[in-house]
Amino acid sequence: MKWLQKAADADDPEAWGELGDLYRDGNGVSADYVKAHGYYLKAADRGDAYSQYRLGQMYESAMGVAQDYAAALGWYLIAARNDNDDARAAVTRLRPSMSGGDIGRAQARADAFKPQVVADGPDEAKRGGQ
Repeated sequence: MKWLQKAADADDPEAWGELGDLYRDGNGVSADYVKAHGYYLKAADRGDAYSQYRLGQMYESAMGVAQDYAAALGWYLIAARNDNDDARAAVTRLRPSMSGGDIGRAQARADAFKPQVVADGPDEAKRGGQ
């Protein structure tokens, strides 16, 4: 866990996602959905598709957040656009059971999403997790 925290402290989105898993599952730490959500959100905002998918799961299953299918679908759509196959399957599964208004909210969220840019050096910038 120490090396993972060190990587997260160095702004590594994959490390944030892995920390999110540890806290979601209570693996080596006390389960804490609020911390898991925070780590996933930090990684997802940097473009990490795995964490975007995990946020969709949290909203769909009410894991530490209020159940919100539109938010879940929004995160699944974002992750699917970043080539996450599990997210694509979740979109296919979830969309038929949702109202047109909720689908529209989810689509608007996905369309508005822009990953945060991380400076990689004085003349370079890259998207985290991509």
